[in-house]
Amino acid sequence: MDTAMACNLRRIVLVGVLAAGVVASSPGRGRALHRDGGIGGGAFFGEPGTLRVLDLNADQEEAVRLAWQMHSATLRQLAATDKAARHAIDDRLLARGEVTQQNLEGLVEQEIQAHGALTRERLATALDVRNALTPDQIQQVATIRASVDHARARMHGLDLKLLAPR
Repeated sequence: MDTAMACNLRRIVLVGVLAAGVVASSPGRGRALHRDGGIGGGAFFGEPGTLRVLDLNADQEEAVRLAWQMHSATLRQLAATDKAARHAIDDRLLARGEVTQQNLEGLVEQEIQAHGALTRERLATALDVRNALTPDQIQQVATIRASVDHARARMHGLDLKLLAPR
């Protein structure tokens, strides 16, 4: 392996590690669990990895804890409903016999409603967390998000270059 390729490989690994650390630093409530109850939605509010770097004071930590406590049961229930609705569509698509758009409509409507309710609850949670932050902390979250988006774009570009035929 030549020096340039080794250097690029090290960059890919470093960017991946940094992005993973910022985005999913807590497997219990980080991005990895987005579809199963995390806040998600790209807002980054309330994600443990982001909150740790914001240097929250005691009142802010309590407000965030209360927001999670207030919303967590509903988020879990709505995430389970959303997942069940998606799986019902998958099950129908994989079933024997004819499957048409018309006989999927009821399941699609259930999934749309479930996902919409989950999205609204995630936003309500994110707003509660955001309301506990100062304008400077909100700007820090925006900076973190921009950095992660940039790292993802670079990783995606590098992945495409690595996969390109030579």
